[in-house]
Amino acid sequence: MDKAINTKLPEILIDKSIEIISFSTFYIYNFVSSYDGRFEAHKQLELIYVAEGEHAVINNGKEYILKKGQAFLHSPFSTHKDKTVKDNSKVYITSFSCVSNDLPILFDKVISFNKEEQFIINEVFEYAAKYLYLEDIYTYYSGKNPVMNKNVPYGIFQIMKNKMELLFINLISSYSQNNKNEDTLTSGDKLTNDIINILNRMKSNKFSLDLIADELNYSKNYLCGHFKKETGQTISQYFYTLKINEAKKLLSNTNESISAISNQLSFINVQYFSLLFKKVVGVTPSAWRLYAKKNLFY
Repeated sequence: MDKAINTKLPEILIDKSIEIISFSTFYIYNFVSSYDGRFEAHKQLELIYVAEGEHAVINNGKEYILKKGQAFLHSPFSTHKDKTVKDNSKVYITSFSCVSNDLPILFDKVISFNKEEQFIINEVFEYAAKYLYLEDIYTYYSGKNPVMNKNVPYGIFQIMKNKMELLFINLISSYSQNNKNEDTLTSGDKLTNDIINILNRMKSNKFSLDLIADELNYSKNYLCGHFKKETGQTISQYFYTLKINEAKKLLSNTNESISAISNQLSFINVQYFSLLFKKVVGVTPSAWRLYAKKNLFY
């Protein structure tokens, strides 16, 4: 037998775009039409997916209506709750911890799943219903946690982890390719989008409703009423959400001090900035920076 040649093979290093490190919950609920939940906030991310009907989520004071095939990813420590819209809804809920540079692009917004993504999420929750619980979790919401099955098949959690990671890779890729902007409404209303464009230009400055009214040649009262009707928010609420989103980016991607970021975004003072940031995000600017710098989202 010829002597083997010691050949060095090339290696392709695997970049971990997203790594789920633990799951906390898997629920499948048929919510009754009268359901209106309680507010909660926690360090884990929470994904809500509507399998049937329509469902509403309240996130940091804003209501989002999810239709069949749509989902919502709550960011860490966001204050949120669920409620049914009109009829019963079948909803998948999972909370988890992960490491990712890119996942925040999906935080706190309505996400529409394509056919492949719907197949993946249905498959994951079929595993949850079949293997993870000793009792039926296809029940009306009662507030009672299902009893976990300790004798799960070999490798089932890794299979579910891999499928969820594939799901998020697909979603992030689709979101980036479609050039979606988290600060842009998709209502199709021209005046609303004109206001939002001005707010985006203004987000490093102080709020001025007079400036918006002058530029668009509408009265302030008309603009306020129209924007509230279209978005469910006041113009100033939307403006300060833009500011906080910009602050999150600066905290994540720069080493500027919190005081400097406050000044850069024209807040009255750093104390007001910190209070508003915590009210909107759920944690202080320094805590957010700590999570973001480590790319660790709980």
